[in-house]
Amino acid sequence: MAKRTSPNPAGRPRGIRDARLRRLDLFFSNEERLQRVLLDQALTGDVRAAKVIADRIWPKRRPESPPIAVQTKGDSLSGRGRQLVSAALDGRVSADVLALLMKSFESLAQLEAIDELKDRIAVLERARQEMEQLHQLVTASPHVGSNGASKANGAGAPRLPKRTHRGNGHEQAG
Repeated sequence: MAKRTSPNPAGRPRGIRDARLRRLDLFFSNEERLQRVLLDQALTGDVRAAKVIADRIWPKRRPESPPIAVQTKGDSLSGRGRQLVSAALDGRVSADVLALLMKSFESLAQLEAIDELKDRIAVLERARQEMEQLHQLVTASPHVGSNGASKANGAGAPRLPKRTHRGNGHEQAG
């Protein structure tokens, strides 16, 4: 591909502001007058001007669902979730409220999973520490030899010979 040449190789000269910035400067320099004109129009009955002012003063509120009371029984999240879905199917809970509640259940399930993992890690850490303590006791005891055999009364159990490699008969003679 051939390199394109710019139609304006020098670019925009320094200090020249683009049209958007010039319009913003004009707006902000006349902001108070524009507000006064808009208010005067609203006071004379211009509904659109009144709406602009009202939207600036009172932002639009997001719709809010009324509080609901649904009894759920049981300890499991899945059981309570099934009961909520059943309530939605019966018309006691709207679909948007059900979606919010199920999303909350999902977050709660993630938090419970994190708690369960913390508990499991704590149990594993305790078991590791107990194993280390047990190992230290076994290796530091004067009654136990390095092979784990008892040395009580000076008579230790005989050591087992080390395993030697026995070939499978397919080695090459050399």
